[in-house]
Amino acid sequence: MKKKFTDENIKKIIRKELQKDEDEGMKLYQQLFNRKITEEEFNNKIKSTKGYNIWWGVESSWSLKNVKINSIKELEKGLFEISTTCTMERYSSHTFSPDEHALESIATIIIKVNDALKVREFNFKW
Repeated sequence: MKKKFTDENIKKIIRKELQKDEDEGMKLYQQLFNRKITEEEFNNKIKSTKGYNIWWGVESSWSLKNVKINSIKELEKGLFEISTTCTMERYSSHTFSPDEHALESIATIIIKVNDALKVREFNFKW
């Protein structure tokens, strides 16, 4: 079972979860732009799109650089909690120095997955 839980496999799962929310965030912006939802509805719904808010900011975007598995716990038969530390790299178009262009930040992500690597819970924290 441990063979499934490699840094690379977990990185793919994290990227997929973040992109899923990113797509939802884009849809919400389109709905707001096309006046299909109000600004209040938009503000309430965008809060739940963690991935979109992580990837994109007003002046920068983030990239998932490295993933390190800290621990794997079997919570019950076929359900695992994986604790990771992730290096996120921020790219900013509003910097003048090459040293400031790509800055790193550390995030912790706890994922609950079943033995088929299907995500049951995803918790991202800076």
